[in-house]
Amino acid sequence: MFKKLWGSSASTPASSTNLKLMESSEEDREALRQTLAGMDALMNDQLDEADRYMNMGSSVYHMLGRAAVQFLKGIIGGEQEILKAAGRKVLEAEAAADKEQRKAIAEGRPAGKYPPGTEFSLVRADALLMSSLVGFTTESMVESMKAAFNIRKAYGLFAKNYEIITGGQQIAVLGAAGVDGTAMSPEEESETVNALTDATQESLHLHHQPSNISIKTASSTGSKRRNTKASPAVDASFRGKEGDEQMNGLIYAGTLSGLGIFILIISLLPTSLNKILSIIGFRGDRKQALQLLWDSAPVPNVYGAIATLTLLEYYNAISSCDIVDDELFEERRKTLEMLALTKVRYPKSGMWGLQETRAMAQQGKLYEALDRLEQPMTFQMKQVEVLWTYEHALNLLYALRFEEAAQKMLHLSSISEWSHAIYTFFAGCCYVELYRQALLDNDTEAAARCAKEADALLTKVPGLVGKKTFMSKPMPLEVFVQRKIKRWQARVGSKGQLVDGVGVSPLMEFVWINNGWVRMASDKQLLEKSQRMIKYRDASKWQMEDDADEMVVRDMLTAVVMRYSGDLRGAREILEQRVVHTEKAIFYTSKDKDEYCIPGGYYELAVCLWEGQKEAKGAAAARQWLIKARDYGQNYDIANRVDVRIQAGLSILKKYP
Repeated sequence: MFKKLWGSSASTPASSTNLKLMESSEEDREALRQTLAGMDALMNDQLDEADRYMNMGSSVYHMLGRAAVQFLKGIIGGEQEILKAAGRKVLEAEAAADKEQRKAIAEGRPAGKYPPGTEFSLVRADALLMSSLVGFTTESMVESMKAAFNIRKAYGLFAKNYEIITGGQQIAVLGAAGVDGTAMSPEEESETVNALTDATQESLHLHHQPSNISIKTASSTGSKRRNTKASPAVDASFRGKEGDEQMNGLIYAGTLSGLGIFILIISLLPTSLNKILSIIGFRGDRKQALQLLWDSAPVPNVYGAIATLTLLEYYNAISSCDIVDDELFEERRKTLEMLALTKVRYPKSGMWGLQETRAMAQQGKLYEALDRLEQPMTFQMKQVEVLWTYEHALNLLYALRFEEAAQKMLHLSSISEWSHAIYTFFAGCCYVELYRQALLDNDTEAAARCAKEADALLTKVPGLVGKKTFMSKPMPLEVFVQRKIKRWQARVGSKGQLVDGVGVSPLMEFVWINNGWVRMASDKQLLEKSQRMIKYRDASKWQMEDDADEMVVRDMLTAVVMRYSGDLRGAREILEQRVVHTEKAIFYTSKDKDEYCIPGGYYELAVCLWEGQKEAKGAAAARQWLIKARDYGQNYDIANRVDVRIQAGLSILKKYP
């Protein structure tokens, strides 16, 4: 069906007809050297230098390099127009690489120590993978169907290269659906497109949430690498920067990192999407994916850097979950060693400094991370500046420095094309907390100012929701904030201040969604202040009554902070008495209810049981509640984010009988 719709993906775009095919291996190596130097410059945040190298020639390497620069800008910044332009360029590079591969094979020209054409097979796989990710971010079903076809082709090319590298070993991710272009049924095509589109959408939404990327660990996450046999070890022939050594390193690290990222993406999907993909043949082996990334990370080229970055993001995310073990922390430590080596190679890039600050904050060094983030920085890549600023805003929130956090979020609206609705909502909620504190302090002037700021910002949010969509679907977190504001507006009517309609602290909900208390736990004062914010109604003259679901949310958040404060017994009692036995019927009266608190409560009780006993006894009790949370269903707006923790916990507990 795919080929009937648009023909072979190897058809040559018009602009690639000017490609000058490389005549000799020397010319091939020089073009490769220039392109890899350009990519190294990009990894070091030297855009001008990267552009200089990328424009030194018109080879297929230069074409892919120029496309990759645009692609990375678009992915990091979530910028649709840049991604669309990158999508056109990568397809041109793929068509050009197909020509070069045929020519190299015909001439018998080896690729370093690998067979002729292997390097161009890698270029094609990279181009198709990037093209697929671009396609899944469009609002066109046809483009998404093309993307599903291309991602299958990309896997086939990566897998073939893997067989070459390993001397015949095969790697299996796709089952019945195959990778050789064999036809799928219309139902399989539709399910594939929808599942991969949803997965891409969710991953792009969450790339701004550094402490809670949509990741779940496999049972093998903490297993020691020495027990896994995968790729050949990195030898001296992969470490050179010239000639065959450079080519060997390119093919080795490029193939392993590409496969590793591909398999990891499949394995990271939320439960609902993973079930769909497994039915049609897509399967992700987390252990295998991580091993491939570990094997490619030491190679000193751009592919090694990308593998290192992927590992850092992965372990950063799962380290922020609550049910963890010592082996997981050991793997996290290894990633930080790789980060130190990578920073030596790329000392000027804020991207690697950002990873350091995240690690600090995750280890409870929140104020050290803030000090680092507040140092003067210059960025050539605007997209890295956006991530840096967002990380700064989050840590200001966790430090309860609300006015500064609000200003950082509002600044993001001027430099980022990502969700202005979420930026504005976040800033408005900061002023809600400042307003409430002013009321408690009897500071009427400050209260009036903050109420005005909060109302002005929050009333803007509904008009901003929906401007960032994928496949015409709203972003889940935007659905969450829109539902909140609708409820508050209904509560105060047309005469009251919107700020007075806010119920349980939305910022504390945001902290829970991102598991921010991991970063706050080392400062007991932050936990005490958090508890006061959650219990604001008890200490104020707030006249509005909590709805039933809001009371459950408040109790769940109270229990979480108690757990982080060391009061496991008290946290467990609240969860057992006020949260986990709540009747689902209270959510049927309106669509604006916070249903996440029920599966979230199941998860939190599981954490208390695990932390209270650990090992086999604690694992058995905790597993029951995690299964109940998993089976609750995913019909609420932040289901994928809750599912992250549920699946992470289950994967760790599988190690215990």
